[in-house]
Amino acid sequence: MRPELKRDKTTDIVSADAVLDWIQSQKREHYEPGIERMTAMLEHLGHPERRLQFIHVAGTNGKGSTVSFLSYILREAGYDVGTYISPHVTTYRSRISYNHTPIDDAGLLHVYRRLYPVVEELAESSLGRPTEFEVLTAAAIVYFAEVTYPDIVIFETGLGGRLDSTNVVHPLISVITSIGYDHMRILGSDLASIAKEKAGIIKPGVPVVSARQAPEALHVLKETAREKHASFYGMGEMFDAERLENAPYPWTFDFYWAHRRYSNVSPSLPGFHQIENASLAIMTVELLRLYYAFYIEPEHVHAGLKKAVHPGRMEVIAGEIPIVLDGAHNEPGMRSLVQSLPFLFPTSRIHGVLAIMKDKDTEHMLPHLLPHLASLTVTEAPLPRSLPAEQLFERIRHSAPSYPVYMEKEAHRALARALDLAKHTSLQEAEHAAIKHPSSKKGTEKTPRDVLLITGSLYLIEVLRPYVLKTVEAQTLLS
Repeated sequence: MRPELKRDKTTDIVSADAVLDWIQSQKREHYEPGIERMTAMLEHLGHPERRLQFIHVAGTNGKGSTVSFLSYILREAGYDVGTYISPHVTTYRSRISYNHTPIDDAGLLHVYRRLYPVVEELAESSLGRPTEFEVLTAAAIVYFAEVTYPDIVIFETGLGGRLDSTNVVHPLISVITSIGYDHMRILGSDLASIAKEKAGIIKPGVPVVSARQAPEALHVLKETAREKHASFYGMGEMFDAERLENAPYPWTFDFYWAHRRYSNVSPSLPGFHQIENASLAIMTVELLRLYYAFYIEPEHVHAGLKKAVHPGRMEVIAGEIPIVLDGAHNEPGMRSLVQSLPFLFPTSRIHGVLAIMKDKDTEHMLPHLLPHLASLTVTEAPLPRSLPAEQLFERIRHSAPSYPVYMEKEAHRALARALDLAKHTSLQEAEHAAIKHPSSKKGTEKTPRDVLLITGSLYLIEVLRPYVLKTVEAQTLLS
């Protein structure tokens, strides 16, 4: 039986930054699955989630890109859009955004006043104190339902789906991106088990849009949809995409399904995997149009896909040394990354900075990455979950004794070292070209610049992205 919550708790007016500190102070050392505390919080808040329309997005890879594509298409169509994502790359506030603007000070203070009494009372009840992610999820719902009033909210799961804190909403559409091996200690050791957790977001009668899946995962998703009488729209069956071979960008494609075809679709986010993510977004807005009378025209889709941004996912930052930021944190993500790099930089040497979390499958991630790099500097993100740089260094040394790998425990030092390596080898190549073609400037001009890749963890991207932007800004000022 749910404990009754008293209303005599007081809330002091505090700064917005103090609210963020309060939310993050609820962090746990270990993952605590379940939606009991979320359900209790929402009940005592008057069920604000029932006043919102949701698109719920789960999956292993591609969630963030799909959310970005969806939000930009809907904004182009004139709709106000709330988004809830995790983790963040830019700022903690960006996890909760309204029309691509992170939650503001007034919004944070409002959700604090609403949530503080409930959180503190639950902490004293048999349910226990809510976790950081639960508080943040409730904050997003309150902000959207009571402050910004968006036409639609795009809700990204944190981990899994069935027992994820976000799985307290009844969406218009459920979206499941590519399912792969990740978080196996929590979700299960095989794709069928992982898919069962992801399929937990499927609700009775709610249409499901799915990426291409391995047979065992697809069977679970289809069976769950059948049991819940939810129409299932699987890529490769109900809709599909065809890559255009001679297009200016290698990930330009045609999308088609029974009711409409989109030609020459060019998503702004680079990478072959974005064909699938963009297709999921198109299929989702098609269902919004057909089932729920959303006014979305082809020009909105094309424009939204071209404008979409997603920091830290195949993000290329120009400079003396181009820098690619990609938070590939598992084997499928790493495979997608290295498939696209040769098309972005066909003649360049690539130097890497890498950090990986302890629970990730380095055994299968590293073989994809290492053959594509001229050098690799390993480091670690500043949090307990990060694999120590020494262990990562030794794993690479053990598997490839002669590989040019270096180690810097502090991430910003690893960035500086890798930049020096890239600049040094690039300079050597330019000097070699000048010697080879002493009477021609073209030899130097055509020398491809070396490229720096930062990857392995979105937490590493979060730490290093500000350094990268400052480095590029300084280069611009000096030029």
